[in-house]
Amino acid sequence: MKTLVVAAALMLGACGFTPEGEAIRMAVKSYGARAADGELQNIEFVLCNGISVGAFKRRYGQNPEKAKAWRTLCESAPESPVTEK
Repeated sequence: MKTLVVAAALMLGACGFTPEGEAIRMAVKSYGARAADGELQNIEFVLCNGISVGAFKRRYGQNPEKAKAWRTLCESAPESPVTEK
């Protein structure tokens, strides 16, 4: 198994030494970046718009600095799940 992993790593590493390998590497890099950007957008939507009052209180409500950070990140969210007293 170890030999197979080493062989696969060497083959993939060699891909960058050819024009075709470079094109494949750039395509994977570009797709990976777009996928990560899309995932971050989904995470922020859920964090800012899909959070319950209970989840907010447990995670951010006991710490004013964390609650302020949430508000800063989620400026476009309609309002905090919990209003300040």
